[in-house]
Amino acid sequence: MNPRERVMLALDHKEPDRIPIDLGATIVSSIAKTSYISLKGHLGMPLEEIKKKTDAKIFFHGCGATFDLIPDLIELGFDILNPVQVPAKGMDTKKLKQTYGKDITFWGGSVDT
Repeated sequence: MNPRERVMLALDHKEPDRIPIDLGATIVSSIAKTSYISLKGHLGMPLEEIKKKTDAKIFFHGCGATFDLIPDLIELGFDILNPVQVPAKGMDTKKLKQTYGKDITFWGGSVDT
């Protein structure tokens, strides 16, 4: 299924084969944390089921200012955050490593849009 087909299905209130989610933006996350928590509960991210079937690492794509969402990503079971948009607010590499480095891998960096 290609991206256009996914969008057309979603617009027709039908379920696509996957749902891309990107919550980052340059200055702040593109979603309020309370809204994200509500969305997370509604979507029911099935990472536990995926992890039972594979040893593969699961990454979350989230350009931009995602610092405040990282604890939730860790709790959900994501292994990797990709990319790390260093110029975005709060995405200082030293602070990221000190705060979350033992719980999640940061893959990619210095992304500038």
